Amino acid sequence: LHYAAGDARILVPIWESLQAKVGHFKLETVINIEHRCLPAVLWMSVMGVPLNMERWLAVAETEMGRADDLRDGLNGLIWDILEPGEVVNWNSPVQVKKVFAALGYTLESTNFETLSHIEDPVAQKLTEYRTAIKRVGTYGRNWQEFYHNGRVYPSWRQIGAVSGRMSSTDPAMQTIPHLEGEPYRSCIEAPPGYVLVIADYSQIELRIAAKIANEEKMRAAYDQRADLHTLTAQQVLGVSEVTKADRQLAKAVNFGLLYGMGAPKFRRYARLQYGVEMTETQALEYVAAFFKAYPGLKRWHRSQSNEPATIRTLAGRWRIGIEMYSEKLNSPVQGTGADGLKMALALLWERRALCPTAYPILACHDEIVIAVPEDDAEQAQEWLVQCMLDGMTWLLHPLPVEVEANIGKSWG
Repeated sequence: LHYAAGDARILVPIWESLQAKVGHFKLETVINIEHRCLPAVLWMSVMGVPLNMERWLAVAETEMGRADDLRDGLNGLIWDILEPGEVVNWNSPVQVKKVFAALGYTLESTNFETLSHIEDPVAQKLTEYRTAIKRVGTYGRNWQEFYHNGRVYPSWRQIGAVSGRMSSTDPAMQTIPHLEGEPYRSCIEAPPGYVLVIADYSQIELRIAAKIANEEKMRAAYDQRADLHTLTAQQVLGVSEVTKADRQLAKAVNFGLLYGMGAPKFRRYARLQYGVEMTETQALEYVAAFFKAYPGLKRWHRSQSNEPATIRTLAGRWRIGIEMYSEKLNSPVQGTGADGLKMALALLWERRALCPTAYPILACHDEIVIAVPEDDAEQAQEWLVQCMLDGMTWLLHPLPVEVEANIGKSWG
């Protein structure tokens, strides 16, 4: 009884101490967001994520077969440098270094960054193989241990990253790849009689950066509801009519250069993330054209000092002692996005009476997914979109915020 009484008694002075610190560092708004968001995170945790495990395992088998094919392809590329009966373990750095030495490359490391610099079919195939093996290990049969009665129940961490973003573990729902035709996401299926409403913020990091950097051209484009990728293609390529390929390049430029990526890394990023090939000279030209088109971003980038920095999001969330240049740029942007998303979740909880049959199952950086009976789908979509708009608009005002939503049977 004495120990329990002590546990209760100590809470009041702890609260008083923390309240004083919150006031000193002007964190009242952030604390309010976190407190209001907490019931929604608990709500989402309890409801779980509906998963078609049979389909998931079938996808895992397909991915395992793909990894085997890639490994066989690697062996076929180097058959002429192997000794009779020699087998390469492509997961062994020592053996990989030996293979590349035979091909004329001396490697200090066999990590992804090193291999991405080597323009050789073996290096490219090896990165594909490692990606496939990682997918098999991360999203394979091991998910059965998290599966109960048709659902998985991730552990949501409300402040899961130093930027303020949420994360999830056991299983890691937020890292499932989001590519066109992605098979794993399609395994997240609505329960019988239900549908999923999937809503995400449109180009939210670019919008937040435009506000933080006070980049006038970007702000004007968003005010006029123009497509920024099209604008960037016109500015960088000097064309008036933008093709699908031009817009794909512009997406790589916008997202790749936003946080200070240099030309060599940008070139690799464009190839791996968007399938856009370019020469080193072209990469340098695109970088120069991008910052000429958006001088506000250039000023923002150049304003970062070489000393450890303290940044704040638009809601006032602090992060101190940032040393990496790219993190000085992306932390205030991604942190602001996290603040807005958490506020949207809080509003879902506080306005749940407006759509009582719906419930959230996923929150993934700039995206929220809810489940709802089919008959209530349109009402739920309107409810979700409005909560997301209200959760983010107050941070970006007067820049407009857009939310794109669709209704379907799966997350894919």
